[in-house]
Amino acid sequence: MNEITKNVKKEQTKIQKIGITNDNLTSRGGLAFFVKYIKRINIIRTIAEAFDGLRKSKKGIPLKKVVSQFLYNTVDGTKHTMTRFDEQQEDRGYLGTIEIPPKDSVSSHTMKRFFKGVTNIMLKKLQDLLLELFLWRLKLTKPDKIILGADTMVLNNNDAKKREGVTPTYKKVLGYHPLFLYWGRMIINMAFHQGSEHHNTNRDFFNAVLSTVKIIRRRYSKTVPIILVSDAGFFDQKYFKMMDRLNVFFICGGKLLDSIKLHIMKNTPSSLWKTFEKNNITYECMDFMDQRDSWSREYRALYCTQVDDNGELHLEYDRPETLIYTNLMGKEKLTEHGLIKFLDRKEVVNLYHLRAKDELTNRAMKEFTDETLPFKKMLPNAAYYFLCVIAHNLLVTFQEDAISKVVSPVAYPNTVRRIFFDIAGKIVHTGHMIILKFEQSVFQRLKLTDIWQKIEISPVFQ
Repeated sequence: MNEITKNVKKEQTKIQKIGITNDNLTSRGGLAFFVKYIKRINIIRTIAEAFDGLRKSKKGIPLKKVVSQFLYNTVDGTKHTMTRFDEQQEDRGYLGTIEIPPKDSVSSHTMKRFFKGVTNIMLKKLQDLLLELFLWRLKLTKPDKIILGADTMVLNNNDAKKREGVTPTYKKVLGYHPLFLYWGRMIINMAFHQGSEHHNTNRDFFNAVLSTVKIIRRRYSKTVPIILVSDAGFFDQKYFKMMDRLNVFFICGGKLLDSIKLHIMKNTPSSLWKTFEKNNITYECMDFMDQRDSWSREYRALYCTQVDDNGELHLEYDRPETLIYTNLMGKEKLTEHGLIKFLDRKEVVNLYHLRAKDELTNRAMKEFTDETLPFKKMLPNAAYYFLCVIAHNLLVTFQEDAISKVVSPVAYPNTVRRIFFDIAGKIVHTGHMIILKFEQSVFQRLKLTDIWQKIEISPVFQ
């Protein structure tokens, strides 16, 4: 091959000019599969019903289309601002992907009016909807025991303009401080709080636990064992008593008071200490019964200290310590509920340590949507965040039901967005059909035909 031919071939790969195409192109081709999934499970109608009363006349865009566009925009995650809806109105490819005709596309002003009309009753309906989503997945997976988590998360609004309810948090930033109940990667119940409010403000924590347990007992199983795991921020005798009344097991972090440590060191013989290993770390653990002065009864307590870390011995002053309280006690009771393994202190400690997965869900939520909420009033911000949590849960179920073979079911939201949603497509109208076309290598790599078929048999939300 001579030099002239080489130069010609090089020139053929070089972009020398730009232009405009009338083809209907989308950079979010994978989002069409999520849209198909949402329509298959028939969830939009139920979400829209929570906002009954917002639409005062038949004019304008139906609530279902407002809700669906908010949901798709949140899952897409390109930009978490109201002005993003104005940009989408001009994007034929995006509107074609989410199957919304241009006349029904919402503007930023429409979305602002939608949220500013929200009431406290609507927030309660959204909270109930979180529980309905939880119940839907419970009935599908049919677990023989239900392990829940409880925690709070700070939404950092420190740099935002003045917001109602944005107050100092324990993390020394201004923000909101929602309370979450978790089941796996889903947030199944929530209370939206000001930054400075306690997790049990207005008995929100107790009410969240009560409503969650009630829906399990009434509509899933009256006998399935429930275990709620939480950190030391929830350490309270009132909480323990409530769990006993509800016949629910708990594992809760305790406060490492000097009096407790002194009691352990003085009154427990070395023969009662047991050693076990976990992730190449050796722990010494003491299992005993403890009753604080103001308590009406005693509970099982476990005091654990780390002996070594990858072979390196910790000195006395540098030993990570954990104090855990639980009502997982009594051989007869635990046998009755199929939880006999929790007589072993290692099993209790392992489950307590697994609550760290709740922090991963918090991280996923912070990645899924912006911590800085868009409105000046607290009620619209609360509704906005409730819908974001619902959208996050639906992304989790979409990963489990449809794309688990190409994207890990535990992948973070941005991973799903980059691997699956952000693929180029071309929307073609032909033969009275609308066809979304992809480049062949993408089509094969992501197994799009298999995913399309999986979505068509996905379980309907009931």
